[in-house]
Amino acid sequence: MKSYNFIKLFIVFFLLSSNNLLANIKNSIIVKVGSEIITNIDVENEVKTLLILNNKIINQANINNTKKVAVRSLVRRLVKKNEINKFKINQYNEQELSEYQIQLAKKLNIQKSELIKIFNNNNISYENFLENQKIDLIWNTLIYSMYQSQIAINPLELENEISRRLKIETQIKKYKLSEIEIVNNQSNNQVILEDIYKTIKNENFESAVKKFSISTSNINNGDIGWFNEEALTPILRDELSKIKKGQVSRPIRSEVSVTIFKIIDIRMNNKKDFNIDELKNKIIVELKEKKLNLFSRSHFSNVENSLLIKFL
Repeated sequence: MKSYNFIKLFIVFFLLSSNNLLANIKNSIIVKVGSEIITNIDVENEVKTLLILNNKIINQANINNTKKVAVRSLVRRLVKKNEINKFKINQYNEQELSEYQIQLAKKLNIQKSELIKIFNNNNISYENFLENQKIDLIWNTLIYSMYQSQIAINPLELENEISRRLKIETQIKKYKLSEIEIVNNQSNNQVILEDIYKTIKNENFESAVKKFSISTSNINNGDIGWFNEEALTPILRDELSKIKKGQVSRPIRSEVSVTIFKIIDIRMNNKKDFNIDELKNKIIVELKEKKLNLFSRSHFSNVENSLLIKFL
């Protein structure tokens, strides 16, 4: 009898140990980013989240196509988190977070309560999702605090830009754009760009976004919205003037990145609808955002290069 009880206890212990082992395997660490880690569970949740945000069915094919983007997204987030923790920043714009949730629900054509339900039904914490979004907003706070003294707009620069826009023809062209952004790494850029254009040709632009783009717009198939032609850089404006709706640009290079654009749509606005004061304020916001985005990308690149990112 004692022997039977011993065997019974051994079997129970073995099963518990096996379950713990399986749990450890399933939730093993796959990447270390500085002092932060990424596990298999993190990747699984990120894949599901990206599919939900893009209104995609959660099936094996979509999961396989999204894994690479999910890992890249998690790494970028933890790079930012390391820097945020370093400077002990925790402030963020709560209104932006609220507006983000409203816009996300609107994009998916559902109510916010339904959005939360979708997350819960897929065993994803909506609160954790919001915490992840806060990292981007806190990062913006950090970048602004570090570079605010360098984003002042020169009055002459502002007046020249206003004059330039007012001299443009009555009909003002607007582009709805999508992007694929990669790091400007001279050593292997050409190979990556060839792979990108091959993917666009054999599959589609959206597939190339998911496989290659490092931009946060990859969760929205690369969609970055509408832009007035006059607000674009001369290089980009010139490039877009050479292609049509549905076509893809040549690579546009900056100091830290290389970007390929696709024209999703084109429309014309009448300049007489413009209010000068509104235009002036809009230009100020655009110029400051442009400078901040440049500082953000440059700072992120420096932080990423300084961190030990180890794939296990």
